[in-house]
Amino acid sequence: IRWAADVLTRRGKVFAAIKETKRQLQERAERHHASWKKVTAQFYREWPRIRQGSRVIIHLPSLSVSERQRRTIPNLEVRQNSHMPRLFDVRKPGVDVLYVAPFPLNDDVAHYFAKVLEIGGVEEPQKRYKTVVPENYHRFPAHFSLTLLLLYSPRALRRIANFCRGKPAYIVPNVVGPEELRLSMALGIPLLAPEPRVAAVFGSKSGAKRIFHAAQVNVAPGAHDLYDEEDLLGALAQLISMHLDVPRWVFKLDDEFGGRGHAHVDTESLPCYQQLLKEHDAAPDEWEEEATQARVHQRLVAELLEVLPQRAVINMRWLWRTWADYVAAFKRSGGVIEASPLEIRSSPSANLLVEPDGTVNLTSVHEQIFSASCT
Repeated sequence: IRWAADVLTRRGKVFAAIKETKRQLQERAERHHASWKKVTAQFYREWPRIRQGSRVIIHLPSLSVSERQRRTIPNLEVRQNSHMPRLFDVRKPGVDVLYVAPFPLNDDVAHYFAKVLEIGGVEEPQKRYKTVVPENYHRFPAHFSLTLLLLYSPRALRRIANFCRGKPAYIVPNVVGPEELRLSMALGIPLLAPEPRVAAVFGSKSGAKRIFHAAQVNVAPGAHDLYDEEDLLGALAQLISMHLDVPRWVFKLDDEFGGRGHAHVDTESLPCYQQLLKEHDAAPDEWEEEATQARVHQRLVAELLEVLPQRAVINMRWLWRTWADYVAAFKRSGGVIEASPLEIRSSPSANLLVEPDGTVNLTSVHEQIFSASCT
């Protein structure tokens, strides 16, 4: 009996200690978040002054996506280092740049960017920017994000804090997630970015569609916030029946990027498509009637369920080998459907900066380059 009592007492003490530790960690996290909120609020208030004066911009090109995604990105560290042109911010008066690199840069790269900046009119550019590499970058798995590596590298964190001392500073991330929030709290330096929860809501494909609709921007026919196969098939059937002139429908996963989550189906590949065109041409005035649309919708859903596994074209077959795999990913993250032409000849893009005070600036425009195999 005494032995059993001792065991129960020890387990009770362990349980109480674990509960108390969790409470203390929760309180600590809440204190840090409240402190971060104050820093961010002050940053927003002082932004008009900060953007006009001397400041340090910390560029953090981390791909802080999910671990599942990072494990499937070839040469992750090289992809993260593709933001080196951010160094050109030193062309702005009073701006110093601290660039966080995922690995040490060789002398040729450093010399190249210094020479380009000199040609662009920056005097002694290497005094205007610094490169920081997490000292423990080689000790962790290759799929770790740059932000995680930085959080686990105290020497690099001290270098950043020392470089920013005495000047207003802010972090410009790539993908915004919980890791960036932790880094911002650890350094006491605000993010020029939305909170991670806001970025998660509006940084997805569906989130972008919601913003466009709220802003009353013209968009191609499509559907968003689709989260299972039933929603996907139902929305696609409705879009096809209402837009018979659209030759291709593109599917996009909400949380993917760089075309990784794209798939498409051509309406010409559907066995019933030619018959639907004939029926529409025979009675165009009756096509949008509720009874007609219900009949066509039911017919299309049944055919899509059978045809899509064979006719849908998935961009990244090495990620999703079958339509069933792709649908499983769709259920996990959600996605959108968009109308698309068969051939895309041009894709102009505009890059905007929404400043903390709400000012919207057009920073640049560019033309995306497509290969023959891209959608």
